[in-house]
Amino acid sequence: MVIIDKSQLESYRLAVAKIAFLKTYAPRFSFVENLAGSCMLVRDSDAENADSSTICVAILQRPPKGKKIDYPITIYYQQRSYTKYLRKAEGGNRAEREDAAIRFDAEVLSPAFDECYENDLETAFTDPQGLFISARELITAGADIMSLFSNVEGSFDNPDEYLDSLLARERSESFRFLYKYRTAKSFEENAYGARSGTLSFSHPMQFNDPFDCNCFFSNGNSAVDKFRILCLAGSYDNILMWSHYGEEHRGYCCEYMFSDIYRTIVNDNTVRGLCIWGDVKYTDKRPQQRSAHGSFTWADIQFYVNASFLKFIDWEYEKEIRFVIISNDPKLKPFHNIVLPQPPTAYMGCNNHNNKQVCRWKMVKHPTKYALIRT
Repeated sequence: MVIIDKSQLESYRLAVAKIAFLKTYAPRFSFVENLAGSCMLVRDSDAENADSSTICVAILQRPPKGKKIDYPITIYYQQRSYTKYLRKAEGGNRAEREDAAIRFDAEVLSPAFDECYENDLETAFTDPQGLFISARELITAGADIMSLFSNVEGSFDNPDEYLDSLLARERSESFRFLYKYRTAKSFEENAYGARSGTLSFSHPMQFNDPFDCNCFFSNGNSAVDKFRILCLAGSYDNILMWSHYGEEHRGYCCEYMFSDIYRTIVNDNTVRGLCIWGDVKYTDKRPQQRSAHGSFTWADIQFYVNASFLKFIDWEYEKEIRFVIISNDPKLKPFHNIVLPQPPTAYMGCNNHNNKQVCRWKMVKHPTKYALIRT
């Protein structure tokens, strides 16, 4: 399964758009090299001579600022954006006309591209391996279609390289270890593999927050059936988390290595789908619950993913990190389990007095502060 950071959705979308462009406009355009943002180099078979056959195309949006490109550039817009471009180029004020007209030619993308793009978007978010297979059919001699994803931070061709880059970041200590608070019974009896290293991605309808993941199509059908979510905490010493999820400090907290979770998801071939991970954001304003469309459009994808990583501000104490699987695989169950290569390190709550249960750490109250410490 492919994993990407939730901050990479726009880069992922642009990679999909490039694939849809190459599919739609083959054999006229063939892939040469991926560039930053919306840009790539292609070879135009309709060019008058070989020297001018390599051009830069920017799909859906203008090239990123500050990037020098030594080839002629044409922007390919969808109809609405193209109409906006023409309005600026022809009927806007002088600054808008100059901004729209300088440096770039512009073309409108065909309805065939729109259809291909929407289909590829759904495949990219529910069965990315299927998208990669179709993309590889576009390979020309010496070209690497998978390099179209080089601008996306994710586990594409080299999952270990992406993991190393994550762990090398300055903020890596905040997620090098992740945590799950458990009741005494679930841990001691190893319910659902709690003690042996099993983690569950749950259907959002199972959550204890009725406002969590409230997202619907415009016609009112729930969109969350494609989603399964693994919820984890960022610390083992959160007093409220012990109270709410650790059975009032009588339970346990399980510590997992981020790298173990990551590798297990990447190697999970039981279902086809995309996994998006990141930290939950908290707000005091309830977001829109109904999308503007009744299908799996790009606007809807943004809407659904945002809903999966957003909670009411009262939950901020959780400092939650989530892994969200998006899949339309019929084998996807209400609870999707993964089994890590090793059991978790266990912390025993400060009110847990089970002398028979051996744990590496015991939580105790700090003698002078409102804090928990491990011993």
